[in-house]
Amino acid sequence: MVSVCMATYNGERYLREQIDSILAQLEPEDELIVSDDGSVDATLSILDSYSDPRVKVYHNVGPHGVNANFENALSHTNGDYIFLSDQDDVWLPGKVRKCVATLTESDLVLHNATIVDTDLRPLGKSLFDELHPQGGVLRNLMRNEFTGCCMAFRKDVLKYVTPFPKTVPFYHDSWIGLLVGLKGKINILSDELLLFRRHMHNNSSAGTQSKNGLSKKILIRLSLVYNLTKRLCRR
Repeated sequence: MVSVCMATYNGERYLREQIDSILAQLEPEDELIVSDDGSVDATLSILDSYSDPRVKVYHNVGPHGVNANFENALSHTNGDYIFLSDQDDVWLPGKVRKCVATLTESDLVLHNATIVDTDLRPLGKSLFDELHPQGGVLRNLMRNEFTGCCMAFRKDVLKYVTPFPKTVPFYHDSWIGLLVGLKGKINILSDELLLFRRHMHNNSSAGTQSKNGLSKKILIRLSLVYNLTKRLCRR
């Protein structure tokens, strides 16, 4: 069984296109878990328009923000394989099948994506052209290669990646990727299985230059190292 976790917030512009591309790949027993972070546009109306029992909507009543919203979605999953999804991309045919096949021999899979503009026109490069992922914890502490919308993992991973630390300035995908890199096996697929829509309202900064100053970058990495060590020592 597959659980797709989507975090939404004022995503009316691209949401239906993304949901349709996901549902086209899910089996009847699979689920699309949507956690909404208090949208005030038509996001909830769009979600309510789906009579598909695979679409399950939850409201994030805890702390707001991307990390907490995804954590809320993850807390409601029932599947053996968990996919992370943004609200503004488009899944390409074969994404679920290829990722699940890879997860039979690994704990987490990271795949490539085609970078497109707001109208889904290819920009002539892939996400891996910008990130050049090779895995490795030290490498990812320096520059994060993990992009949530291109990640899927086995449910067992939740036992040690959740709950997310509350005081660290990081993104959920980086945290998950680093911990699986320390405790499990990661497989990197060169297949472009998603249209990664780049627009001015992206939550993800994947492949773009960080706006953090040197002191903040150092603080983030020290915080990550501390919390990773703390989590590894947890029983």
